[in-house]
Amino acid sequence: GISISSTAGVTSGLQLENILVDAKTGHSGLNGGIDIERGDDVQIRDLRVEGPFLYGVVVRGVSASGCARISLTDVHLSSDVTTYGILLDGSDGTLSNIAVNGLTVQDDSTLVNAVRVLEVVNDWTVADFLIGSSTGAGANAIFTGYVTTPPGPGVIGPGSIKGAWSSHGIAVRAAGTVVIGVRVSGATGSGVQVVNATDVTVSGCRLTGNARYGVETAGT
Repeated sequence: GISISSTAGVTSGLQLENILVDAKTGHSGLNGGIDIERGDDVQIRDLRVEGPFLYGVVVRGVSASGCARISLTDVHLSSDVTTYGILLDGSDGTLSNIAVNGLTVQDDSTLVNAVRVLEVVNDWTVADFLIGSSTGAGANAIFTGYVTTPPGPGVIGPGSIKGAWSSHGIAVRAAGTVVIGVRVSGATGSGVQVVNATDVTVSGCRLTGNARYGVETAGT
């Protein structure tokens, strides 16, 4: 839909508002509604992504150049975005100061993760979200994970996650993460799962009707 890719500083102050990105039915396999690579100081507000994109919004570094000060506000994803709703990936260039405020994912999505936070993402926030149920391979509504270098601490919440996610509502693998004011109901696994992460805080959450535990810890 929209690609933002430049050396650091060139995009400084870029603002995108009131955008509809629509991949018509039949155009499967398209990458992302919005793809931000090597961006700096980018603000996106009031975005709606529809149609069979693999990703709603991708923020990632490229060739050791990262992204900083990226703000996504009031993002609405239709149920036919297929893989990741919002993907934050710093494995090829560090991401820092990333804020997602106001994410809505329609019921019956086929997403694997509504939000996926991967390696080397620092100072990140995912707040004010309403994530509907999954009918596809949806593993975790919100997932933080890594292969070699974990993300830095982030804040998840407040927000709400409906059930039918096949693993857990929120999977935390980033040390120091705070999960606050989140409601998770009806997940096939646990409301919040913490794996191999220290100093994690889960506070003020309502975790009801999940098949395993409210909060589950695993790993070392």
